[in-house]
Amino acid sequence: MDMLTGENITASYLRKPPDSKAAVLRAPGANYEISRHAYRGAFRYRGAADEDNFDRDDLELDMFEKVCIYGTWSNYTEMEEMTSLGGGKYGAKVVLGETRCELFRLCLNHDRSQEIYPLIDRATEKIWIEGPDEGANRRSWLIDGRADKIPAGTSFDVVFQWHPERKSIMWSRSSERRTPTNMPAFRHNYSLFGSFSAGQLVSMAPSQDGGRGYLGRFRIGAAGEEEFQIIRDGDFDQTIYPAVERAIRASVPVRGPDNLGGSKGWLVQGRSGDIVEVSVQVEDGLVIV
Repeated sequence: MDMLTGENITASYLRKPPDSKAAVLRAPGANYEISRHAYRGAFRYRGAADEDNFDRDDLELDMFEKVCIYGTWSNYTEMEEMTSLGGGKYGAKVVLGETRCELFRLCLNHDRSQEIYPLIDRATEKIWIEGPDEGANRRSWLIDGRADKIPAGTSFDVVFQWHPERKSIMWSRSSERRTPTNMPAFRHNYSLFGSFSAGQLVSMAPSQDGGRGYLGRFRIGAAGEEEFQIIRDGDFDQTIYPAVERAIRASVPVRGPDNLGGSKGWLVQGRSGDIVEVSVQVEDGLVIV
């Protein structure tokens, strides 16, 4: 961002002659340290932005280019081609799964070396978008229905706008709602991770009653205690953990799945050789351990 004008530093901006004059004048007393796309005040004068000086054809990808979306609903294993809506816009639906939140990324032509991604991880719609290139480093967008108690099965319409310099994305809740019986059939997996596992994940098995629960076991070592967390889909960005470190009571609130667990884990104490059985159930945003 140009600290003098608050405008984006784009490829077009960098091609300007060094003696170019600022073409932006905000309302008296306005803060220029805020990006133009976050600024909500008035302008006394503003020339055309560099990124606006493109023909309509520049906003359209080649007809053979496909924008794909993929995310945590399938553990990033299944890419779906987004629907062209015209004018460089591409749309897709994302359905909130059992955790009431989903992370997702975009790429071109099913090629992970051409990812389109936000500047920071777990981003909202307002964050600057980079790519297509290989620099994503697992950065994703987050649709999170937990704070607003949006139930699992709720569908969101995601619309991506291609632009040579400033891409954008937005999503909105749609009227469509899926019940557990007609939600995507992908079966997630859960694993134990802790002081007993030598840095490895210990798989948990689906419960035998056909529900959404998982069971896992580990053995207490010579120290007489072990700590553990639960990992969803082998992804440490989807860690389930207690609200405090070394939690010993089941009544401690459960957090996640997210990447904020740090050293927080459950503590189990007992005799060396004792077997500990752990169960986890995730349904409509509620995690029970």
